[in-house]
Amino acid sequence: AAVITIPTVVHVIYNTTAQNISEAQIQSQMQVLNDDFRRQNADASNTPSAFAGVAADTEIEFCLATIDPNGTATTGVTRTSTNLTEFSTGSSCTASSQPMKFTSGGGKDAWATGDYLNMWICNLGGGILGYAQFPGSGCAETDGVVMGYKYFGTIEQAQAPFDGGRTTTHEVGHWLNLRHIWGDGNCSADDFVSDTPSSDAANYGCAS
Repeated sequence: AAVITIPTVVHVIYNTTAQNISEAQIQSQMQVLNDDFRRQNADASNTPSAFAGVAADTEIEFCLATIDPNGTATTGVTRTSTNLTEFSTGSSCTASSQPMKFTSGGGKDAWATGDYLNMWICNLGGGILGYAQFPGSGCAETDGVVMGYKYFGTIEQAQAPFDGGRTTTHEVGHWLNLRHIWGDGNCSADDFVSDTPSSDAANYGCAS
């Protein structure tokens, strides 16, 4: 099977200099994404032995887009100055609900979501680190992943304890239809993955 490479555009939406994250910070996140999805992460050995046989290289990679929707060469990064100091989150397909995803809301319109993974990096409010739109939900104009600028990448503006790039890995998993192990419900809720056990909540300990 061939490795699937997903062209990605990172929309940086900033009100302050700190929010206008660097290319290096963006590249640090892309590295973590690729290491995690290809199971080349340095901490892969921490997988409990009981699950070592099912932890796998997904054969999915991500790269910053080199061609924009108009066929012009690009770095895969857009930068938009905004008057908004903080962005709220919602689920409807409107600029008032998800303003970072619309130029009219003070953000940036998505590139064709059938061709790119759109990531919006901004100052998220409400204590939220990031969120993603699941396949088959929402609308094309809002499809993608939103991340707080303090939780994206591993250097510079990325702040501990969320400076490992793993929150973005988590959200991109959702974008690819990977649910929480508890199916966002209880033991009777399905996470749509047959080889994970039923669970009623997150597990932050060491599985026996």
